[in-house]
Amino acid sequence: MKILLAAPQDSHSNLYLERAFKQLNHSVTQFDYRNTNLNPTVALTNDHLKELSQVHDLTLILKGEVFTPETLRSVHPCVLFNFDLWYSQENWLHEQVKAVDHFLTPSKGVFQGDNVHYMVEAADLELHRPMPYDKEYAIDVCFIGTVADIPGRDEWLERVGKWCDDNKKVLKIFGSFPGKKSDKWHQGRRAGEPLKDGRADNLLAMNEDAMHNIIVSSSKVILDRQRNPEIEGAVSARVFRVLAAKGFLLMRHCEGQEDLLGLKNGVNCATYRDDEECLAQISYYLSMPHKRMEIAERGYADCLSKHTWKHRVESILTLVKK
Repeated sequence: MKILLAAPQDSHSNLYLERAFKQLNHSVTQFDYRNTNLNPTVALTNDHLKELSQVHDLTLILKGEVFTPETLRSVHPCVLFNFDLWYSQENWLHEQVKAVDHFLTPSKGVFQGDNVHYMVEAADLELHRPMPYDKEYAIDVCFIGTVADIPGRDEWLERVGKWCDDNKKVLKIFGSFPGKKSDKWHQGRRAGEPLKDGRADNLLAMNEDAMHNIIVSSSKVILDRQRNPEIEGAVSARVFRVLAAKGFLLMRHCEGQEDLLGLKNGVNCATYRDDEECLAQISYYLSMPHKRMEIAERGYADCLSKHTWKHRVESILTLVKK
């Protein structure tokens, strides 16, 4: 099958999807619809999608904010995968949903229609994998991700940081857009940018996925805090990337995570519902290394068996064939 993958090239997910399609013996053409040299206007971008779709068997669009409902209605079969949770209330996205053959979303229950299907991102096992523990980067508690502009995240990490300082534990925060209150524990942004402690020269030579893996493999507890825990099943790709690197994941509980994704507290991850429980879980699992390792092993095995990009592509192809 010839796949047209219309996706912004700054999204790693397009590369993960391309690799998964090729593993299943399909060919892939990448169309960067945000490339202004190729598509200087929205109108030309829409025209370009129509033309390219005619010589492909399936059009898969990631995000796709520039495409009009009129364009989407003319493309078949067309699958739109919008994994950005913060777009769920945008009117233009709800209009797009009505126009495509299949709409994939990690926000279960937010969108309505027979063409709406639940899907979250996943791990790419060629890139997200365990790395040898490196004591130079030994971390007790780690958070990877954006801090600023996400309600409550900066304050939560400040509280975690103070607890770690009081208990002589090491908290390190990695990711773009650090918060003001938790900046003390912020180490650096993305691969290629200098880290504050100046000890990451070998990390800077790696790509971002490799950097992520070594940080996860050198951390005892990896924190995750979902943006919208009240939305059923709305977890981010970070969850699966941590599990694929055999990290011990302590995540904010998300509605439906057990039934939809098989993520169970004390089995293949650990969860918390508020700041107090988060600190209690950190304290408990830092004192229980064997339990941490057992849970991380089960999380790793479950990720490999259920949550890779190859699994997601197989689901997409099954939808299209129906």
